[in-house]
Amino acid sequence: MLAKIFKLRRGRCIGLLIVANYFSAWLGLSIVNALRASQEVDLYNALRVSAMLIGLTYVFTLVLEWPFIAFCFGRNPGWFSRSLKASLLIQTLSYLLLFSGFWLVSGKSLYSDFAIVTAENLKLPDGVGVYFISSADGNVYRRSREAGPDLVASLSATNVSDFLCFQKSKTGANKWDLVAVLDLRRHPEESVVISEGIVSNSTDALWMTQEYRGWGTAPQIGSATNSTWHFSWGHWPTVGMYGKDNTTGQRIRVAFGNPVIQWPMWRAIHLPDDMVLFQLGWDQLCLLDVKKRTISLWDRGHGPVALESGRGMSNQEIHGTQ
Repeated sequence: MLAKIFKLRRGRCIGLLIVANYFSAWLGLSIVNALRASQEVDLYNALRVSAMLIGLTYVFTLVLEWPFIAFCFGRNPGWFSRSLKASLLIQTLSYLLLFSGFWLVSGKSLYSDFAIVTAENLKLPDGVGVYFISSADGNVYRRSREAGPDLVASLSATNVSDFLCFQKSKTGANKWDLVAVLDLRRHPEESVVISEGIVSNSTDALWMTQEYRGWGTAPQIGSATNSTWHFSWGHWPTVGMYGKDNTTGQRIRVAFGNPVIQWPMWRAIHLPDDMVLFQLGWDQLCLLDVKKRTISLWDRGHGPVALESGRGMSNQEIHGTQ
């Protein structure tokens, strides 16, 4: 476009603008990443921060690639004013094409298909307790609809990949302990026992939670085992979490990812009343009400597990525990 519209040498324009694109991508993204790191980005401001950062990338492109466009004009008369016009024109046209392409493939259903509400307007179902590692201090807490957060154990976990799971107890038959797996270690003897015998069931096997990668199926807790909805997740932002009602065939997807902010989904747990607790990114524990199509930021933490108060877990729940 630059060569054709402004009657310049095509080879010179192509060569210089290839270098310009690499240069602006390297330096511009470094600046954008630094700005993003300085922002407290969460469920409630991600759209605003995304718009700001995308706008800044356009400005950075105009500024950083202009010298290369000026070189394309050489010593032609009026090179300065013409290069400014050329930069504005070709960057605007290319950005419209790029933005349209990224918009088509970006995960945006988190905001387009659901209403974002405060935690006060969307709470856990009655009788459900959730254990998680807090992002604030790395310790293990328990929360329910009625109470919490209550400190369960001082852990001081420092890795966002640390998680909680259930492990067959060595102290009693048909008992499972709540344990923390730290530093991506996978051997049971290296797990930290948080609470002994927290689950009682005759099941002989327990599916240990896997690391943060790949695909997963949401376990169904308590009365959720009777639900017609089933949920799974993939940790790629454009895949996110997805569910299907096996009776009506209705489907939903919760995903968010764009060129400047990308949040994978992890560790979804299907709760009673067709609510789903899931980890958004590395430290946002979110609650989804499927019927009302609402989502809230429930707490800041990672690696959650859930139990229905006053009972052990069913065979299906234990094999699905994440």
